[in-house]
Amino acid sequence: EREYLIGLDETGKGEVLGHSILAGVLVPKNLLEKVSDVLGTADTKKKKSTKYWDDLYLELDPLEVAGVKKVTEKIPPWHVDRYNTNKIMDLVYQRIISSLTQNLNLDDCRIIIDDYGIGRNLSEYLESLHKSDCEVRVESKADDNYVECKLASVIAKRERAKVMEAIDKQFSISGFPVGSGNAGDEKTLSWLKEYWRQKREWPWFVKK
Repeated sequence: EREYLIGLDETGKGEVLGHSILAGVLVPKNLLEKVSDVLGTADTKKKKSTKYWDDLYLELDPLEVAGVKKVTEKIPPWHVDRYNTNKIMDLVYQRIISSLTQNLNLDDCRIIIDDYGIGRNLSEYLESLHKSDCEVRVESKADDNYVECKLASVIAKRERAKVMEAIDKQFSISGFPVGSGNAGDEKTLSWLKEYWRQKREWPWFVKK
């Protein structure tokens, strides 16, 4: 029923290496079906190559010209080490939402955000939007149920894949690729052990 559909999602929050990427998208209602067709069966839950995300992103380019908008922000590892991650995410998501809704009537908008455990500040901000007749939903697994959130997830995944590709090119050790950066990735665990054995200190992209 709303003219503009805003979806928000993030990736990298739980990974031990690299930035967390937060993404927000605005999809005009008349483009929602086209976005859904392009995304198709894209699986945002599994690790994919940078090329996979790039190819998908290129298919979305014409829709951006047509009116789809996107905003991404990175949370660096050193901020995660120093501050509460959820509080940082609250602030960043508030900035993203503010950017996407600028110059729009809030009663024309629906906002769906994937529930990562949002805090009081973001909750109060979302409540203020709701009082302005904006439709707001905070839901688990939102990227499974809403096209706009799936699109945000794809954009975040692509940005993180680019970050990890750059890290791997510079910091891989012979026989030890950096891997996905996930603590459950055997390649990442092996790389961490070997890097520490050789250097005895961590590079900038490791969350300590």
